[in-house]
Amino acid sequence: MAQCGCTSTKRASQVRFVAGAPARTNYMQRLGGVLPRIASCCSPAVAKRSLLLRSAIVSRRFCSTDLVFDVETVDDFTEKVINSSSPVIVDFHADWCGPCRTLGPRLEEKVSGRNGAILMAKINVDQAGELAMDYGVTAVPTVMSFKNGSVLECLRES
Repeated sequence: MAQCGCTSTKRASQVRFVAGAPARTNYMQRLGGVLPRIASCCSPAVAKRSLLLRSAIVSRRFCSTDLVFDVETVDDFTEKVINSSSPVIVDFHADWCGPCRTLGPRLEEKVSGRNGAILMAKINVDQAGELAMDYGVTAVPTVMSFKNGSVLECLRES
């Protein structure tokens, strides 16, 4: 199989590295040179999807764990969200939810770009069902904003 992890039948020795890659070469070099490998062994759709996944993984490496955190218990929620002096965005999500997998990384990126002015709590409704029920979460993704322990706004998937 090719090194990019796709289902191509080409062997790694058959993968052709593209010389003189486009202007995004520096970015791709930071990703470990995956553009040439993916572009030569996969269809364009698979290559694009693989690049998006890899860039999401790389961007998560730079996301501060202090700004974005998981909440699993009511006590944890009270400590980190209700008692927080900073505004907190709370993302109620599920692992099986497609829109949640799209929205979550985007929210994390926006929160990380605010340099600590806003925090983000991630709550998996399958693991913390009690919290979801307490806040009336009936659909995922649901995003709520908290400030000084109270809900400012709630956005639900319709």
